[in-house]
Amino acid sequence: MNLKELFYGEKGAPKMERLTEGLKQIENKHSEYFEGRKSALSSEKNDRLHNHYDMNTNPHGVNFGFRVESDLKEEIKIECQNLFKEIFE
Repeated sequence: MNLKELFYGEKGAPKMERLTEGLKQIENKHSEYFEGRKSALSSEKNDRLHNHYDMNTNPHGVNFGFRVESDLKEEIKIECQNLFKEIFE
């Protein structure tokens, strides 16, 4: 058993892996958008998708949402929400 399986469970680990990879793809798809923005939440030069969302696990599943202060384009938020729904709902 790997660490992800231990933390997310046997069924949850592959889903979390799909979500992580999908979010990376969304960020890469919109790389010009992120490269043109200064990161407000990290020491990185450019903004990153992970600076805009929170993900929490609990005994009932996984919660995914955007931070109140996020000014991310609505188009990108919708892509992320659709990805999460596709994997977890």
